[in-house]
Amino acid sequence: MHEVSEPQRPRSRRAMTLTPALVPALASALVLALLLGPTSQLAASDSGLEGIWKGMLVSKAAEVEAEILIEVGRTPEGDYAGTFDMPVQNYIFHPLDTISLEGSKVAFDFYRDSERRGKNARFAFEGELSEDGQKITGNVIDGDIRIPFHLTWTDPPGTPREEPTVPDVATMSDDGDKLRDAFNREQDHVRLVMTLSPT
Repeated sequence: MHEVSEPQRPRSRRAMTLTPALVPALASALVLALLLGPTSQLAASDSGLEGIWKGMLVSKAAEVEAEILIEVGRTPEGDYAGTFDMPVQNYIFHPLDTISLEGSKVAFDFYRDSERRGKNARFAFEGELSEDGQKITGNVIDGDIRIPFHLTWTDPPGTPREEPTVPDVATMSDDGDKLRDAFNREQDHVRLVMTLSPT
């Protein structure tokens, strides 16, 4: 993730609810941004929350963390619309329901089934935009749980991004030979073995 130095983007007070009918419009807006390229007026303009924001959910620092990505663009009417990615939970291009920026206060939310809270549970991001407009820090509200998050602006909306990957889980033999072979194949890299057993 690289730091981006650019003038502070002005505050916007637009908010919207993303309906299924608006998803094609958002896709068209992001494709347009891609076609115009990173040197275009759209990509270089000061644009509130527009862009790709990358960061982490930090449930427990250095122990329980998850990479997240939020992409925000505009509909043809000029309202915000966007998507949320958390590859470890297989959230890819999951539509955000609302997006708002009031002064420096930022809010996103989306709905998704939850094992703990049931179907169509609301997940809300409440954060603060930094003075330079490049970082957002705050909490994700999951019912009665608050999980810290941080995001950094990296690219204009529509910028190509790498396909997220989720590592394969392999079942090893009882005698440990397969585990030993897999471990030794990566001798030039940092390796970690974790043994889990039923209690």
